[in-house]
Amino acid sequence: MIVTKRLLAASAPPSRSAYVARLRRAFLLRVHPDRFRTQPNLIKDQSILIQTLSDRLGEPDFLRYITPTVSLDHQSGSAEVKNKYHQQQFSIETKSGVVKTSISLNGSPSEILQSMAELCNFSPPPLPPQNHDQGQNNEPDLFQYLRYGAHARPMKRQSKNTNLIQFLETPGLANDIKERRLNRINATSAAHVARQLYKFSSIDGTRLGWSSASMSICLQRLTALHDEHRDKLRTSSFYPFRLILSSDEFQRKVDLWAGEIRLNPSATSMQWLSILENVTDRSVHTLKTNQQLLKKNLDIVEETLQLRVVKGHTSDAEDYFECIRRLARQSEERISQIEADGSRLAVLSHKSSLVIESDQACRRGNLRKNGSFEVSTNMSIDTIRSTISRHAKRSNEILNAEYRKKKESSLMIRRVLHEFGAKVHKPSIVSYDQLLQCLATLLEKDDIEKDELRRLLAGHSIGISTGLKLHLSDDGTIMIPWRTAS
Repeated sequence: MIVTKRLLAASAPPSRSAYVARLRRAFLLRVHPDRFRTQPNLIKDQSILIQTLSDRLGEPDFLRYITPTVSLDHQSGSAEVKNKYHQQQFSIETKSGVVKTSISLNGSPSEILQSMAELCNFSPPPLPPQNHDQGQNNEPDLFQYLRYGAHARPMKRQSKNTNLIQFLETPGLANDIKERRLNRINATSAAHVARQLYKFSSIDGTRLGWSSASMSICLQRLTALHDEHRDKLRTSSFYPFRLILSSDEFQRKVDLWAGEIRLNPSATSMQWLSILENVTDRSVHTLKTNQQLLKKNLDIVEETLQLRVVKGHTSDAEDYFECIRRLARQSEERISQIEADGSRLAVLSHKSSLVIESDQACRRGNLRKNGSFEVSTNMSIDTIRSTISRHAKRSNEILNAEYRKKKESSLMIRRVLHEFGAKVHKPSIVSYDQLLQCLATLLEKDDIEKDELRRLLAGHSIGISTGLKLHLSDDGTIMIPWRTAS
């Protein structure tokens, strides 16, 4: 209870860091050169803007805006910033078309963010930090002397937890993070352009494990294919098909049950075209009919079982479709019998889910470690109900405990944002226990080390990993092993 109160007391972080991250992403996506492929004369200005704006957002005054407690007096001052940056001309895509405009990058962070917010229809930026927030910067402090004085290295304090700081001080790390962020924006923009051209519902290349830079090249090939051979395509819109980029081998390249078109990135453009040519307006209509039937039957099954039903990774899309249709028919046949018997399922958590796997992967109903129920595609509605009743109590215990840990983790994440000015991301493979342990280690550091970490982490994103080494993720997130945040 005491710990919870302390977390609540520190759970009101400034919104500047999150605001700048969201606005930066929205703005860069609107001015990205890939959006102006049909206007080559604009691409150069757009590229210069993206590079210059990224540099400007990394200047000391922006870091102070995000995290006022950071002391960076040793770095370039406002006069140097004004001489380095100027009025930047560029174009931006709006609802009324492409508009030519400019932005003054030698202004204050608030002025620059206000200009970006107006162009993106964002709310005004948060107020800049007050003078009292930066009180420790008015006089030389011991931390600055120890950090940058002539005897900084010999006088550096002895500590067992310096690995994270040493990693963050690696030469070239800041440029590497900046490059990865830009590569991720390039990949997102390339995916957006390809989606607009083909009208896919989504594009998924996560199975490849490629970097954003490589993914951008792959998606640009897809865009070039449409520009050159769109007259050979047999439909003007592939919606609601999803595009899957994967090196795996599939029996069906065009799946009318899963709603997926699967392309191998190592194939030639002509091989891609031969697959895309198989999709016709009739294929699109068949897929929409299958999805409507699946949704109708799924609603019946979920109403009967009182939980969410999802397809497992091992079950084939057609087998899953037939399974849901059979379960829906059995549910309608037995609904009167169930009401007459008065047999009802145990009350389940609203987070409960039923995962349907293939017959080979699941031979009997089980309860997973995360509290979800696991059944196979050949099980009847009665067998599934029996599985749910048998494991309902344990499932509720797991899900309720997970919900409590999730709330505690949210408070801890907000506290880290307040302390260090860094956003925290939790990958799905990391448990809440691991997340809490890692963040607690960060927050338990002494004040001097916190100041140092605050300076190094301000404006960045950190993630928790299950590995053993500190590293950067593809989007520039600083990945910290959960076992230690040293």
